[in-house]
Amino acid sequence: MGQVSIVRSQQNLKDSLIQALELIGGISRYFHKNDRVLLKPNLNGKEGTSSQAVVEALMQLLLDFPVRSRAGPFPRHR
Repeated sequence: MGQVSIVRSQQNLKDSLIQALELIGGISRYFHKNDRVLLKPNLNGKEGTSSQAVVEALMQLLLDFPVRSRAGPFPRHR
């Protein structure tokens, strides 16, 4: 079953994401070295959209962690 953590947003969203992930086991519980990660933000516009600031902070967090990440609607096949 999925887990949820809630933290009060700090000035630095990346630090808030790290704190939220630590509450549910840390980033290494979900991602491993050289994993391929696709971020697919919700760009619908009507039912809610992903915050660009949060997506950017998550991308920076993943870039600091040794995974291959990208944002977009479809994964690249290689």
